[in-house]
Amino acid sequence: MAGPVGFDRLAGLLCRPLFFASTSVSLQSLNREGDNRSGLSCSLHGNGRPVMSPNFWHRLLTRGRSAHFMRFHIPLGVLVLAILAATIFVYPASAAKPSTLLFERTWGGFDSEFGEDVAVGSNGSIYVAATTFSFGFAPGDAALLKYSIDGRLLWQRTYSSNVTGFRSDDFAGDLAIGPDGSLYLSGEFSDSVFLVRFSSDGVLGWQREWTFDPANDTSYQFVGGLDTAPDGIYFAGSAGHIGGNDDTFLLKFAYDGTLLWQRLWGAPARPFNQASFEEAHGVAVSPDGASVYVTGDARGFGQNEIYLVKYGSDGTLLWERTWFDRPFGLPTPQGIDTASDGSIYVTGRSSDSGVFLLKFAPLGELVWQRTWTGSGNVALDVAVDDLGNAIVTGNTGSSGNGLSDAFVLRWSSDGRLREARSWGGPDTDGRETGQAVAVSPVDGTLIAVGEVSSPSPYNFGKMMTKTGILNEGLRTPNGTLPEPVSLLTVPDGVVTVPDGSTVFAGGTDAFLIKLRPGG
Repeated sequence: MAGPVGFDRLAGLLCRPLFFASTSVSLQSLNREGDNRSGLSCSLHGNGRPVMSPNFWHRLLTRGRSAHFMRFHIPLGVLVLAILAATIFVYPASAAKPSTLLFERTWGGFDSEFGEDVAVGSNGSIYVAATTFSFGFAPGDAALLKYSIDGRLLWQRTYSSNVTGFRSDDFAGDLAIGPDGSLYLSGEFSDSVFLVRFSSDGVLGWQREWTFDPANDTSYQFVGGLDTAPDGIYFAGSAGHIGGNDDTFLLKFAYDGTLLWQRLWGAPARPFNQASFEEAHGVAVSPDGASVYVTGDARGFGQNEIYLVKYGSDGTLLWERTWFDRPFGLPTPQGIDTASDGSIYVTGRSSDSGVFLLKFAPLGELVWQRTWTGSGNVALDVAVDDLGNAIVTGNTGSSGNGLSDAFVLRWSSDGRLREARSWGGPDTDGRETGQAVAVSPVDGTLIAVGEVSSPSPYNFGKMMTKTGILNEGLRTPNGTLPEPVSLLTVPDGVVTVPDGSTVFAGGTDAFLIKLRPGG
């Protein structure tokens, strides 16, 4: 007899995904008198092309694609397993279309260049922060590049301290765009950190230099992240003393360059042989601009952990969390971003689990945690698109021709890895690394930057999408909030106009790739 309506609908869900829509499927439940089988009978009509392995279906459909009729029986036990398999494998595979590489660009000179960060303007213009050892005033300078939406290099600048000699190396850190389209570039001088403003046309505006504990010769500071909010600029990093402890700093600047407030956060001070290191690796503003999140390493709360702290826009600490990957893992977060629903995504690498991606709720609950396994895989940044997909970039040693390739991963908001792609050159000793990623507000395209040590042609290939689900611990630490001792000055920075090559120049170049995400 014919199965009930509910059974037929369930059967349709099972049989229909196996064939393209042009294929018609007839269904019949098997529970007839004298027939002890229970299951489904699926009849395939027409010239449908199957979704699964062509070799498998070639044999199944009487060794050809033009079979006009076929009936096969699915036992009930197999049916249950097939439903699970269809739910887990068929639908994601049929829904996920591959991303398309729209263009690739390199920039460099006679020495080495490294892409550090990327930001996309409201008109689709692409801005790249880089560190250059080929151009500028000093041996190492920060560089800032502007590309059109279609990948044309519009202008290039370098910025450095007005210092020459051994201690003159300067490095780019992070890049952010303000509400009016102005650019904010952070970086490091030899003994301080800087924040500078450029117009969208490449004209230098104001400059600020921040030094931690300037009266102490053993003090140091490093950049860790930069983001903008409607009411100001958040600049995160790490500060400490040689032989002492590291703390995370968070500075808030007004758009005219005024320092509004500064905060330190870390574990209580400990002896050097039990040193506390809380080093910032990323900062992200909430969608409403009312709060800001900072993530980094936490080594002073009893084990190797990562931390996530939330501040209000006035500098009030709202909550703090640490996450650890097994008792002896060494997790390091490298990127953070927020989604339109307020969720927070943190990515990085653990010595135990490989690449990890964590999703937090705005109140600090851990929503889910995932890993992406593979030899030498390192995640370095994450960006979230308007649909809540998390885009992760970094480098991999498990795919490609060279020692490492850059990769781009696309994760859905519920923790499914939808796609994994690699990008790299042909040299067997080449090293390509994706350092930063951004999503265009114009068309949702993905832009990744980093470093490349191979000439073209470059390969944009598929990678394995093997993932895992973590079940690691989350704790609430009791960080201290000492008042920072610092000095804010106006440096006399130097801007030059380099002549970087848009053809691979040898050594190491900065790269930029633009992708159109698949379905």
